[in-house]
Amino acid sequence: MSILSICLLSAWFGCSSENTPPVPQSIFQNPAYIDLLTSVDQRNIDAVIPYLSSKDWELRLFAYQQCASLKDTALYPSLLSALKDTVMIRKAAAFAIGQQEDTTLFDALSERYALEKDVNVQNALLQAMAKNLPLTQHVYFANLIASSPCEASPLWAAFRAMQSGAKNLTVIDKALANLHCDVVDARLAAAHYLSRTPGIDLTQSFHTLVKAYQEENNIDVKIALAGTFKKSNHPETGDWVISELQNTETDERIAANLLRAAQQQKWLTPSSLMVLCADPRPHIASMAASSIANIELPVDSLRSLAKSKNTSVAFGAAAKLPQKPGDLAQMIQDQTDLYQQVIGIRSLVNTNTERDFLESLLTSQHAPLRTAALETLLTYQKPEAEKYLLIASELNEDGQLAILGTYFAEHPEQVNDDIRSLLQQSADACSLPRMVETYNALINGLNASSDSVQAHYVFKGDNVPDYKILANFSDTISVAIHTSKGIIAVDLYPRIAPGTVAAFLKLVDSGFYDQKRFHRVVPNFVIQGGCPRGDGWGSSDDVIRSEFSAESYSTGAMGMASAGKDTESCQWFITHSPTPHLDGRYTLFGRVSSGMDIVREITEGDTIEKILY
Repeated sequence: MSILSICLLSAWFGCSSENTPPVPQSIFQNPAYIDLLTSVDQRNIDAVIPYLSSKDWELRLFAYQQCASLKDTALYPSLLSALKDTVMIRKAAAFAIGQQEDTTLFDALSERYALEKDVNVQNALLQAMAKNLPLTQHVYFANLIASSPCEASPLWAAFRAMQSGAKNLTVIDKALANLHCDVVDARLAAAHYLSRTPGIDLTQSFHTLVKAYQEENNIDVKIALAGTFKKSNHPETGDWVISELQNTETDERIAANLLRAAQQQKWLTPSSLMVLCADPRPHIASMAASSIANIELPVDSLRSLAKSKNTSVAFGAAAKLPQKPGDLAQMIQDQTDLYQQVIGIRSLVNTNTERDFLESLLTSQHAPLRTAALETLLTYQKPEAEKYLLIASELNEDGQLAILGTYFAEHPEQVNDDIRSLLQQSADACSLPRMVETYNALINGLNASSDSVQAHYVFKGDNVPDYKILANFSDTISVAIHTSKGIIAVDLYPRIAPGTVAAFLKLVDSGFYDQKRFHRVVPNFVIQGGCPRGDGWGSSDDVIRSEFSAESYSTGAMGMASAGKDTESCQWFITHSPTPHLDGRYTLFGRVSSGMDIVREITEGDTIEKILY
């Protein structure tokens, strides 16, 4: 087989002139790869380490890529040594070191960065330094970043450092300058740094941001730029944002970011709210509806909105109007779709109305109604949380117990001996690992109100995916997600997230996803589905580990929902636009190849009819 042929079969790994024998068409036909993955699944670090010195460079590279999902000091010698290996392995090792988030590794990374000649490896090292940045190196790192004009990597590094907890690492001037670079990724990095870095004030940069926004022709950059205006208190910002927001030709993802800024900064007026609640873009009207409770509107205006075809708007207005006891409950019950009822329940948040009706829903046969009712009741004055915990405990109701565990973690002063006993009994009754999210939430509730600290569930590697299902596929697996709005075509990446893809296909083969609903839709963020309960608190019987990679969450990336490291199961999401804050933190296992228009049209409650491949 020629070197070219090997390259075509190994696109993920790249081409190398190293003298190695031909590999099978699928790496999952090779027992060594399966043994390596099983060792990673079982957290058998001693069995993983020998693969890091394999003479087979592709197997060695694959082993270093797997290390990005492991945190163990026993890996450090091999990872640091690999920074002198081939280019591709140096990159993989640098990313894996960054995932360790250990400041003791910074000096070794810095020394290697100064010696590295390959620009791609330099960039990987810079990102790793950002994730392992000690407080004593903030000034040095800020100067290092500022010295590279019109480059994307330094600003992405600043972004990663902020994610990892670095403070006062401000390179605002460099980010503003990068907004005018010719390199798209440099502008994208600048826009995300400016929009997502907490604590920075862009008031003095308002006109610079407007100019950059108006001149920007890349949709991903423009979406991110829209998020920067929430950081400006310039007197012209509010009117400008509202004017741009009301232009219905504006992409709804841009509009979503502008609307979040307007809501956060309280720029909405009664007249602008009325316009936005009538917006033809469903996501924007629904987002606007959440402001009805906070803005005084004339009764006639509320009555007009209450007739809206948008359920969020109609219920938001109805909840603000004078109602007889039971009227809103009846409106909710009159909805024929379960998720429209959920929207109605959420409209009652902080209203202190229809308490009896909501309490009756705590034992509903429909999980989305049970959890929505509980979440709403907990926003009321003096919620009877102990009573609700008793009900949830008797039902062993996963979602309600998780919600209550989180509630008591945030309100430890309410935890008495009886509540503590119920929390402990409920935690002890959790079926693990399936109920890992519920268990950890209950432990949080216990720990917040006690001097003693109980450990969270730790992944034990007792569920090894069936990798044989991948043996007959190449680098990508094409699947078609048939939804009630149309077909979303996705390419899955078995080399990047083999355990996730194998587990996903197993569920697809069983028909698990048939007729599931998209229970969560966040405008300009994600659509999420695959929950067997339909409310986001459900899981399949198999819990799998996280599989982190250097792949970025660009538009249409498909990732696994997670309640923390190694808690993934069956729920997945697809991004509306780039979401770099998820990089290296959530398993990415595919991308939309066609059908992003469908992704953008999906609303809460839409159906996953079937998935085929």
